[in-house]
Amino acid sequence: MAKSGKYPFSLMLLVGLAAGLLLSWCVLFFLFFQQGDGLRLSAVSDGRYARIDLKTGAVEGNVLTLAPPPAPAPIPDATAAPATVEVPAPAPEADNAPVILPQPAPSGDGAIQVADLPAPAVEVAPVPGTDANAVPPAAQMPTVRAPLNPAPNAALVETVGSLALPKKAPDGMSPSQYYRKPFTRQAGLPMVAVLVRDLGLHKTHTQAALGLDENVTFAFSPYASNLAEQTSQARLTGHEFWLQVPMEPEGYPANDAGPFSLLRTDSLEQNLSRLHQVMGLAVGYVGLVAPPTELFSASRLMGDLAEDIRTRGLLMVQHQPVMTLPRYDDLLMTINRTVAPTTTPEQLRIQLTELEAIARSRGHAVLSLPATPGLLAELPAWLATLPAKKLALAPLSAVSATKSQP
Repeated sequence: MAKSGKYPFSLMLLVGLAAGLLLSWCVLFFLFFQQGDGLRLSAVSDGRYARIDLKTGAVEGNVLTLAPPPAPAPIPDATAAPATVEVPAPAPEADNAPVILPQPAPSGDGAIQVADLPAPAVEVAPVPGTDANAVPPAAQMPTVRAPLNPAPNAALVETVGSLALPKKAPDGMSPSQYYRKPFTRQAGLPMVAVLVRDLGLHKTHTQAALGLDENVTFAFSPYASNLAEQTSQARLTGHEFWLQVPMEPEGYPANDAGPFSLLRTDSLEQNLSRLHQVMGLAVGYVGLVAPPTELFSASRLMGDLAEDIRTRGLLMVQHQPVMTLPRYDDLLMTINRTVAPTTTPEQLRIQLTELEAIARSRGHAVLSLPATPGLLAELPAWLATLPAKKLALAPLSAVSATKSQP
């Protein structure tokens, strides 16, 4: 029996699909890629139609016409002569008219060389009172109610090597008695003493302190520049002053108090030498001030140094009662409230209120305040309230007879 001559159905289907695919490619090529001699792209957006001929660059359709960008401004020719500008005639020159300096010619590349600029010769007339360390003239000096004794008093100075150190006079007068601020205490009226410390390091801070009531006591740093001039200015404005003595602080040696610092690890001779160096930096002071945070006063060396301080007729004030030797009760004083540099004005007002309560309870109280403008600005208003509160502002030396406790 002979085989059938018909093709299988699957083969016919495959051939038909191949022919249809080939025909589709031919149609797509004809429609999209080749129309005449050029190529075109079409686009539709927001209702607008455009067709671009990629060969000729022609655009067809309802597109917007964009205006060409404006031409850039022409660059001026550096070699051209500048335009003529009419300038009104200047007014007649006054006696203090500014001096017009000649302008240097530009170099070859057009840049002005700094070396070509002439240095103007300017004469500055000195203005009285502008130097923070200078003593103000008599016309600007405030009226001092209780002037201090003149300094130095030759009877209260001895020369040791190259140093001029304080000493007691042959008649028994001590520097703390002679240089102290005159003060008469009213019977039964509690006293408050204010010690402004760290003076002399910043001129503006020192000048701000000079405007305080003359019964405010000053403590100058031995590291102050022009210490003699600054302390003289303080005394001329009626302020009793004391001299600060750097001592080994907490955290030493990472926290260093400077070359004048008294150190527990050094010998008595070394510390005594540094103490004398500090004493010889100024004249006219009542006593010495230990730092707020120090460890040296608790050492065994402090007793011998305290003996030297007392022999020379000076007083000493501590911010903390770290040295409690009964035989030095006539020498030592302690602070009741110590204000830190980071204290805010609000915190200071609280401490001032506490100070008033201490003064009423014990008859006197001492405040130690750093010389910062923000804190100093709070003092005048508070000091003005003391008379109404039946409290007397007294210099630090006035409360030395009765020792306060913190």
